[in-house]
Amino acid sequence: MARSDAGSLALDFTSIEEESFPHLLRLVQLHYGDAEAIERELSEPAFKP
Repeated sequence: MARSDAGSLALDFTSIEEESFPHLLRLVQLHYGDAEAIERELSEPAFKP
């Protein structure tokens, strides 16, 4: 686990099999409740050069 507080949780994945990512993504979307927000977040680079 990377970070946890009363209202949130952050995980740090160092690797994931390509075929597993869609399952993880769907799990996050279902539990977060706003699939479009997750898609927007993933559409932008996490780090800028």
